[in-house]
Amino acid sequence: MSVFRQSIASRVDEIPKLADALAAFLEPHAVPFQVRHNIQLAVDEIASNIVKYAYDASDGSRRIDVSLCVEADRLVLTLEDEGKAFNPLESEEPDTSLPPEDRPVGGLGIFLVRRLFDRVEYRRDGNRNILRLEVSRTRTG
Repeated sequence: MSVFRQSIASRVDEIPKLADALAAFLEPHAVPFQVRHNIQLAVDEIASNIVKYAYDASDGSRRIDVSLCVEADRLVLTLEDEGKAFNPLESEEPDTSLPPEDRPVGGLGIFLVRRLFDRVEYRRDGNRNILRLEVSRTRTG
């Protein structure tokens, strides 16, 4: 088992740095492209939402803690923040049958993340939001 841990400032410009660090960490672990892509997509979406909503686009003094555990058969991604309590799993799923121009803005990110991972769990621990995503190393979609 190998573990990546990084804490970033709650600023949008920190997210690409995190993505680069994750990519470098995953490279030697022979993780299939689709799984790496899904992890990158989830980190980008969730971290962006934390910056924008959990911290009300703060000055960047708040932190987002990210860990990724690579195991023999699965990967476990965890994002933590001390922002406002928010369980994204309670959000109403968007109506994807509507044409894009008729859909309300937002809501697709967590919808997509839930479909790209085998298990998505949220919990509030004290003042921390903890979102845990689990995916099989062999997932193809």
